[in-house]
Amino acid sequence: MKVFVLGLRVGTEGSRWTIRGVLIDPATDDVSQATIDHFPNKSHDEARQAHEAHDAIASALRAHEIEAVVLREADHHRRAGLTAGTKKRLRLEGACLSACRATGAPVSIMDGKAIGTALGGSKDDAWA
Repeated sequence: MKVFVLGLRVGTEGSRWTIRGVLIDPATDDVSQATIDHFPNKSHDEARQAHEAHDAIASALRAHEIEAVVLREADHHRRAGLTAGTKKRLRLEGACLSACRATGAPVSIMDGKAIGTALGGSKDDAWA
């Protein structure tokens, strides 16, 4: 089985929450065609959405051998306060973190700036 590094993020696309993961071959830095996508069901309460996110990510990860995980946390500005959206994102990130930790692979949590620095550049370079 091929070994991958997983990059995972929780965010929004329009008004829809998404959890997206990309699998990267650490030997070549190639991004796999296989992706991990989960869209929380808006009709479910937030606790159920977090539970379902955990289960969806855990299930998707069982199909791959994961060497390491980077969970990208969203940038947060202190002046923005703790909004309902921030709390929801944190719950979903926590569910993803729990599922990723269960793989036994090392998990890092980084914001955009930290990912850019780890790649030897800036936040903008990381997304290029």
